[in-house]
Amino acid sequence: MTESINQLHHRQLPDWLQSELDHPPTAGSGIHAWLFKCAKGLKAWRNAQQAYEILRTAANNCTRHVPDREIVDCLNNAHNDWRPEAGVPRSVILMGQQAPRE
Repeated sequence: MTESINQLHHRQLPDWLQSELDHPPTAGSGIHAWLFKCAKGLKAWRNAQQAYEILRTAANNCTRHVPDREIVDCLNNAHNDWRPEAGVPRSVILMGQQAPRE
């Protein structure tokens, strides 16, 4: 999956995020929380459509069906997870990563 994601998008994702995307949890062990964590991480690195495509591809490897609505909800919630005074997504600060500069 790493090759297909990086072929679609020119910027390399951080190792921690790529590892999360490559190893989705099994059903009953936190797929929704995993989606949200990945959505928060992708927010700093990809636009909404790219993030959706990456999450959809990764979610296809889960042991349960992940509806599109669940992915969209996680992306919307990740978008709202913002600390305006810092100007950087709270998830990026907490994960010790810096958003890429254009």
